[in-house]
Amino acid sequence: MEKRRFIPAAVMLSLAMPGLGHLYCGRLFWGLIFWPLSFLGWGVFLIGWGMASMELAAVYPTFLTSAALVWIACAVHATICARRADPEYRLRGYNIWYFYLLLWFLGFSLPNYGLIKYVQANLLTTFVLSSDNMQPTLLPGDGIMVDRRQATLDNLERGAIVAALDPIDGTTVRFLRVVGLGGETLDLTPAGLLVDSQPIEQTIVDQTTFARKSNQGEWIDQPVIKVEEKLGNITAVVFKNLDPTARPKKLWKLAPEQLLLLGDNRFEPGATTVRPVQRQTILGRVFLIRWSKDPRTKTWRKLRRRIPVP
Repeated sequence: MEKRRFIPAAVMLSLAMPGLGHLYCGRLFWGLIFWPLSFLGWGVFLIGWGMASMELAAVYPTFLTSAALVWIACAVHATICARRADPEYRLRGYNIWYFYLLLWFLGFSLPNYGLIKYVQANLLTTFVLSSDNMQPTLLPGDGIMVDRRQATLDNLERGAIVAALDPIDGTTVRFLRVVGLGGETLDLTPAGLLVDSQPIEQTIVDQTTFARKSNQGEWIDQPVIKVEEKLGNITAVVFKNLDPTARPKKLWKLAPEQLLLLGDNRFEPGATTVRPVQRQTILGRVFLIRWSKDPRTKTWRKLRRRIPVP
C-alpha cells in the first residue's frame, strides 16, 4: 500500500517523541539517532545536579534548553524527511498508529516516569507544608524544594532545615531545624536553648502574632515573642510563648549518629515534642520555597516564590 507522507504528521509525532516522525517517514536510522537524544536534557540534569553539584539555577535552564534544542532539531529534520519522501511512499509494517502509541509508551512515557521517580527519591523533590511548626521561616501552604543528594546529607550543619521521617511512625514526613549534633547534650529551658551547658546566642526582636487554627477550628491571631537564635552560621527566627512559665522544658542526650530537630514555632507542641533521630531518617535539606498558597484565604502568596532557604 502506498501513501503520501504529510509534514504536519511528521512534526507532531516528533514532538510527541523524537524519532517517531522519522519512523513515520521510513527513516529508521535517523529515528534510532534522535530517540536517545531525547534524554539529553535528563543527562545534563543528572550530571550537573547529581554529580557535579551545580546550582539548580544553572542546571535547570540548561536542562530545558538542551531538551528543547533536541525536540526542535528533530522536528525540523523530520520535516525535511517528509518533504523528500516519495509521494508514493510504500507503507512499512511499523507505519500503524497503535505501533506509534506503543513505542511512545515504552520508549518515552515509561522511561521518563522512571527518571522522575528516581530524581524525587534520590536527588530533588517538592513537598507541601501543612503544619505551623516552622513559622515564621516556613508557612503552611509553602511548596518547598528538598535537596536529597547524598553529599548534602553527609554535610548537614547546625541550623539547616530538613525533611525527616517521624521516628515514631516511620512514615510521616516532618520539617524541622537541626539544633543538635551527634554526642551533644541539649537542654531546652524557658530562657533558651543550651548545647553542652552553653547557651545559644539569642536576641529578642519584638512581640508579634501568627495565624493559627484554634481547637474550635477558627482562625485566630496568636500573640508570641519573636526571637533570633544563632545556630552556627545560620540565624533562625523563633516564636515563643509570651508566658515563660508555659514554655516547654526538655533535656536530650544524643548518641554519636543522632541529630536533634526542633521547629522554629515553639509555641506549637509539635515543634518541641520530638525525640532524637538517626541520620538515615533524614530525607534531605530544604533550600527553596518554590511557591505558596495560603490555606486560610485559598489565595496564592505572590511574594513567596523562589525564596532561598538558608
